[in-house]
Amino acid sequence: MIKKTSCTILISITDELVFLKKSIEQIRRYKHPLIEQDIIISDQSPADISSEIESLFGETEDIQIIKIPKIDVGWSMDVGCKLAKGEYFCTLDGDAFPIHPGWLFIPISLIEKYGYSFVGKDTGLSSSYKEYGDFSCINNYYRIGKTELVKKISEDVGFISLQNRNKVKYEPKVEVPFYKNVDSAVISQWYAEKISGPKFSFRINKILGMTKTQGVFGM
Repeated sequence: MIKKTSCTILISITDELVFLKKSIEQIRRYKHPLIEQDIIISDQSPADISSEIESLFGETEDIQIIKIPKIDVGWSMDVGCKLAKGEYFCTLDGDAFPIHPGWLFIPISLIEKYGYSFVGKDTGLSSSYKEYGDFSCINNYYRIGKTELVKKISEDVGFISLQNRNKVKYEPKVEVPFYKNVDSAVISQWYAEKISGPKFSFRINKILGMTKTQGVFGM
């Protein structure tokens, strides 16, 4: 059993408003009594969608909305983690949402017991970068880690893609042996194992539906 703790949940949005409503509904529905939670909506949407997000959630006590330029989801995490208040930090795509009451409790319990750096779903992206060592890559659509670790990764190497650093004048503290156009998740996940520890990957295969424009949702 974990001690009472807290978690900040970052939801990155570009145009998934129809799913965002359901995501927040499910987050609230499955709130665990031992985990205080707050939500940050990282809004990279067009103006009309941003306006609707503000009207729906702008005055909600447990939600903070941040409007940032549409660069990549990694930049969303770099900005969002700096505002995190929880001991833990969870990233969740706008079209992915909880369907089980242990969705935060189980990952946090695993981290507390075994010291994993991140818990979530492995994408297999690391298999394309074997020359940089044996590491796993937990996808940002559902990923939980300690906020302290997330902030250090952001400061040291960033979650933003290498090719987009110049757009926000991001200067990493630590250079890594990766070339340009690498996926934004890979560098941060490689670095996590260098400074922290291994990861735990769930087999997530529950899909609630499909749309023509958004693809899979309800993961």
